[in-house]
Amino acid sequence: MDLTTDRLSLRRPGWEDVDRVLAICQDPDIMAFATVPDPCLHQDALSFITEAIPAGCWAAGTGLAWGMCRRDSSELIGLISLSHIHDGAAELGYCHLAGSDRIVRN
Repeated sequence: MDLTTDRLSLRRPGWEDVDRVLAICQDPDIMAFATVPDPCLHQDALSFITEAIPAGCWAAGTGLAWGMCRRDSSELIGLISLSHIHDGAAELGYCHLAGSDRIVRN
């Protein structure tokens, strides 16, 4: 399920996003708050995209995860997720590449 706003598009991350996910996971601020292997390797980012999101989130119904992109580009600038979905409530989490917050706000 893809979602769009005037400026952003939320879509399921794909194999083409591995390098961008890896870059996000290298950020020390993200590593402090997210469950990310340290060091996070290319294979970890690939497994997150190809296994954890489809099997852990979408298929199990325990969470939803999207890649954030500018609406005018397919380039991933961040990730957003709903987790711990239960009784109509969920935890919202997001992370983005350093500097991409300017892209979203402009």
